Amino acid sequence: MEISDPKFKLKLKVINGINFLPIFEDKNILSALSYKARDDDIFIATYPKCGTTWTQQILVLLFDDGEPLIDQHLYTRTPFLELMGAQAAEMIARPGGGLKTHLPFELIPYNPKAKYVCVLRNPKDACVSFYYHTKLFKQYKFEGDFHDYLLCWLRGEIEYGKYDEHVLSWWQHRNDDNVLMLLYEDMKSNIRDAILKIAKFIGYEYENKLRDNPEILEKIVKHSDISFMKQTTNKEYEKISRSDKAVSEDSDFEFIRKGIIGDWKNLFTDEENVLFEKWFQKSFEGTEIESLWDKYEVFDYRM
Repeated sequence: MEISDPKFKLKLKVINGINFLPIFEDKNILSALSYKARDDDIFIATYPKCGTTWTQQILVLLFDDGEPLIDQHLYTRTPFLELMGAQAAEMIARPGGGLKTHLPFELIPYNPKAKYVCVLRNPKDACVSFYYHTKLFKQYKFEGDFHDYLLCWLRGEIEYGKYDEHVLSWWQHRNDDNVLMLLYEDMKSNIRDAILKIAKFIGYEYENKLRDNPEILEKIVKHSDISFMKQTTNKEYEKISRSDKAVSEDSDFEFIRKGIIGDWKNLFTDEENVLFEKWFQKSFEGTEIESLWDKYEVFDYRM
């Protein structure tokens, strides 16, 4: 399927076959790629804009009995490996923290005893969320409209490259003992179940604590809710971003924006939807991934 060339493109650099923003320091990327994962490491591995920050929040809340961060930052408890480098991984508490990454499985720092929480989100909403993220931060220098961005996204000419290649790399390991794969949409539909799954995965003692103390589970539900995170985590990231002049002074800062299922319907044209669905069918036909979002009625051709 031929996807036309967009009028505007993102300025990217390629290291080890992966697209990165120029602001990512080469030394940090290379140290991240060569990092030797420890037995007690917990990775939150997603394609960008697929529930990463949300899952980071849940993980930290599990360690902190549902109490929100006050004197610490989410990005220091669960640092972004490729942005901050391997030195950040050496500084996190174990237990108590984790590592954020957007790397495909074949490039992930792998240890059979480490744990990997992988979240998949339907690609239509992931594309829309990444578009708004790209327009928010000045370092992307993207002057196109959504149609231009959609074309870039489908062609893999964005940060971290093609969605389908990333998802397929992790999908092959969905049944590994040290990989927990979750659907963003399932998490939205039943957050308590998702929290319990993550708790059990990182250690039975965390699951048992929630079952013995349901009030802790309810605290985690409350403090990982999008409305709470917009008031707290958003402000944390806004303070950093404005001090670094990463966003325009007059921009409305929404690092955490909506976090809903189906936001693509507010932006896709009929023609864009047809193009996107042809891409999805070609990319995933014959795999179980093709049916992952059937109950959420994301893809017209599947209904």
